[in-house]
Amino acid sequence: MPLDIIELIFQYSLNPSVASRPPDYRSRSSPGHIGSFPDYNLTPMTLCHINSHLRNISFRLSSLWSSIYICNIALSQIPLLDLWLTNAGTRPLSIVLSISRQRGFPDIPILEKLTELLSARSRQWHTMFLHFGAFASRYIFPDLRREDVVGLKALGLCLEDWSTFDRYRLYNVLVSSPALRELEWFNTFGDALPNYVPWQQLTHVNLYSPRTMCESLSILEKTENLKSMNLGWVNPTSFVGQTLPLDPISVKAKILGITHSQTFVTILPRLRYPQLVDLEVDVVDLGPSPTGWDTLATILINPADSPLLRFTYSSALGIRSPMPVEFYLNQILSLPRLSQLVQLVLHCELSNFLIDFLTHFKPGVFGARKTSHNLPHLETISLSRCRLTADGLVSQMVMSRISGKPQR
Repeated sequence: MPLDIIELIFQYSLNPSVASRPPDYRSRSSPGHIGSFPDYNLTPMTLCHINSHLRNISFRLSSLWSSIYICNIALSQIPLLDLWLTNAGTRPLSIVLSISRQRGFPDIPILEKLTELLSARSRQWHTMFLHFGAFASRYIFPDLRREDVVGLKALGLCLEDWSTFDRYRLYNVLVSSPALRELEWFNTFGDALPNYVPWQQLTHVNLYSPRTMCESLSILEKTENLKSMNLGWVNPTSFVGQTLPLDPISVKAKILGITHSQTFVTILPRLRYPQLVDLEVDVVDLGPSPTGWDTLATILINPADSPLLRFTYSSALGIRSPMPVEFYLNQILSLPRLSQLVQLVLHCELSNFLIDFLTHFKPGVFGARKTSHNLPHLETISLSRCRLTADGLVSQMVMSRISGKPQR
């Protein structure tokens, strides 16, 4: 088999969907580990342990080693990291580095060795997520310079209990990269914004718990090149007494993620997304209120805006909303702006109602009877938690969309 085909197969095997997400910094008990991605155990080293042939191939494919997850490692694991970086060659590096457990003096040699190995390849840094407690503040990249990080495109910082001086010492160097497009600082600066953020460069923004509506709108006005954004929980009391603009702000983002139902009734009514093509609603509570669903319909109602191509709605597992979610989903999916939808993902309580909406042909007394062709361009449908009253409804829906003609 050609080497390039083997490389594609291995890359697919080693790149789970969870790999695109930032690491979960809440975990403080993770064992020492070097891998490709957080929460994923399959690595290039797995291939090396199968047989000598695959080991030789793995060492030749530098792309397999370009993603590195380093968590709470011991000094004895430093040679493995050195091997990993050597195998990566000159590839751009995506690095997640988390040392969250303060173990005292033995940590210092580890931090110094990590700094030495990674600093030597700082010009290859493409993506960097850093998570450290206060004990690491004096030892992590103390001599890093702006010219060392010119290729850094995505940065995540979780620097817990660092002094103001040490926080900004590292932060100011890393955000100086002219290539930076994605930035997240978690709780590094508490509830405040950093002193400087290169908003004009950023193409991805996370707005979680903004202090004021004016601050949020100001940020959105500065992000001229925004392509995607996430909206999290917004405290409605933070907007009390403010003079807000009468007209909604037009946001250029093409990708929008929403993670809390409160967002629908606070900041979302003040925004419009004429270029939106990908919408993901992943709520952790009961979901939007009727007013929230109306707001969502409002930002999607203009058929002159770019057609939405991908829509995802997920609700928390085990939480059953008192609102008829399927009814509102039906209304949203019936909007003209969604008529060209190619991907639909619904992870919520579903019944016959929505399956019926997605079915093109249904059997009748005198053969198949035609129904309206809702969402005719769908290429991918992912459904979970279906509570159906009859067998075969999902397969009937799928076959009706595949065939394009009545089923016999």
